[in-house]
Amino acid sequence: MVRLRIVDDGLADAHVLVLGTGGLNASMIPYLCGLGIGQLTLLDRALASSRQVGDLLDKHRPDVVAAQVDSADELGRWVNDACATREIPLVCTGMWHTEAIVWSVDPGLSGCLECAFRQQPDSAATRNRGSRGIGQISALLGELTAFEILRILTRFEEPAYAANSLFVDFANGGATHEQPWPRDPTCPVCGPKLAQPYR
Repeated sequence: MVRLRIVDDGLADAHVLVLGTGGLNASMIPYLCGLGIGQLTLLDRALASSRQVGDLLDKHRPDVVAAQVDSADELGRWVNDACATREIPLVCTGMWHTEAIVWSVDPGLSGCLECAFRQQPDSAATRNRGSRGIGQISALLGELTAFEILRILTRFEEPAYAANSLFVDFANGGATHEQPWPRDPTCPVCGPKLAQPYR
C-alpha cells in the first residue's frame, strides 16, 4: 500500500521529453499521462546532428528523455552524448526481428551508451534496430519504459535498466534476460562525472 503513494511524489512537476511518437513510444505516452507527469514534450521529426539534439535539450530542459532509437551508432549516440553531458537521465527502447530491448542511462551513477561501444562493441545496446513493434509488443515496451521513468523520477527504487539492457524474446514465449555493460571510467562522454557506478 505504501508504494502506491509514489504517483504523488513530485510527478506533477516532472518534465519528460519524448523523442519519437510513433511505433513503440506511441504506447508509452498514455502511460506517462496516466502517471500524472506534469509536462510532456513530444517530438517526432528527424534529428540531423548531435548539436541539434543538444539544442533541443537546452531549449526544453527535461528531467528525463525517452527515446525510441532505431540507429544506435548515429542518433542513439547523439542522444546519449547530449543527455550524459547535461546529466539528464535517458530511457531507450527498440526492437529488431523478434527481440525487444529497454535500457537507460542514469548520469553520475551508471555507464552510458558510449561505455558500451568502448567495452562491448557487439552488445545489444549498440545494435541498429527497427521499430516495428505493434499491439501487445508496443504496450509491453511502453509499460516497461514508463516504469523505468517512474523509478528515475521518484527514486522509490533504483533504475532497473541503467547500463543494463533488458531483452524480451518474443520468439521464445516472451522470455526475458538482462545484459549489463560495465562503466568505463575513461569514457570521454561520462567517465569524469561518474561517482557511484551500479556495476
